[in-house]
Amino acid sequence: MKKVVLFLLPLFLWAHPPTWTTPWFTGPLLAPSASTSPRGVVTWQPYLFVTNSYGVFTQDWGREKTPNTWVIQPLVDVTYGLTPFMDIEATPAFSYTLREGSSAIRMNDTPLFIGFQVLRDQEGGWMPDLRITLQQLFPLGQYDQLNPKKKGTDGSGKGSYRTGINFNFQKVFKIAEEHYFRLRTSCGTFFYSSPPHIQGLSSYGGASDTNGKIYPGERFDLFVSGEYTI
Repeated sequence: MKKVVLFLLPLFLWAHPPTWTTPWFTGPLLAPSASTSPRGVVTWQPYLFVTNSYGVFTQDWGREKTPNTWVIQPLVDVTYGLTPFMDIEATPAFSYTLREGSSAIRMNDTPLFIGFQVLRDQEGGWMPDLRITLQQLFPLGQYDQLNPKKKGTDGSGKGSYRTGINFNFQKVFKIAEEHYFRLRTSCGTFFYSSPPHIQGLSSYGGASDTNGKIYPGERFDLFVSGEYTI
C-alpha cells in the first residue's frame, strides 16, 4: 500500500499545481511602484540609462534638430519601509554626457520621496494599489557657470528646490491560469519651485555675462506601463 501511495503522489502533485497567489514582476523602467516597502525592508534597484537625443519638438509639433547628444546615466533606487503603510525613497544618480567632441561627468539633481499606501489591490475586485508620494528635488547637479568649451555637457541640473506630489496606481488582472497583466499609471506635478540665481552660461541658456534669477515653469508628468507574465 505504501508503494502505491508513493507512486501516485507525484501524479497528484502534477495534477494540482501550486496556486500562484502573488505574481512576481520585475517592474517597468519609468512608471514607479504603487506599493510601499514592508516595514524595516530595504530594497536596492540599480539602473543604467543610455539615451541619445538629436532633436526637440516645437510648440506646433514640428521637429527642430539639435546637436547629437549621448547621455550615460547610472542610478540606484533605494527604498526603506518606515511603517506598514509608509516608506522613504531616494534615487541618486550621475551622468556622463558627450556632445560634439566635448564631455563631462556630473552629479544629477536628486529626488527624495515619502510614500503613503492609501489603497491596496483586492483580488477579483475593482480597487487598485494607490501610493501617494510627496517629492522633494534637491539641486545637486551643476546648472550655472558652465564652461563654454564643454558645449553644455557640464549642465546636469536645474538649480531649483522643487516640491511636488505623485499619484501612483497599479492593478493586477488575471488573464489565464498563471498568466497575469499588471497595469501601472503615474501622474504628478511640482507645485513649488524655488527661483535659482544664474551666473554666466547655464542649463537655461544665457551668456557669459548673465546675472539674474530664473523662474522655472510648471511641469506635469504622466506615465503608463504594462507587464505580462508568460
